[in-house]
Amino acid sequence: MKTKFETDGTGRVTIHYDDFCGRRIAREFTCSPDGGYVQELQYDGGTTQPCEGLAPTGATLIANSRETLIDIIRREYRKMRRWENSD
Repeated sequence: MKTKFETDGTGRVTIHYDDFCGRRIAREFTCSPDGGYVQELQYDGGTTQPCEGLAPTGATLIANSRETLIDIIRREYRKMRRWENSD
């Protein structure tokens, strides 16, 4: 199924994609209205700080504003997929 990027009225970004096993994944990201560290919202109500390539460790992602958040998530999603395909 095709990858889908969505933004809501508050500027949160959600991506829907199939992982390498074919499972449908949904991930939601946000940051402060005036920018800062990107946070991934977890289903249990917690948050994590995604890193380069949407990985759990590495260089933490920073957005200049919520308006630029979707561009950052798209870029890092493409990087994640390149890394997956390079193995």
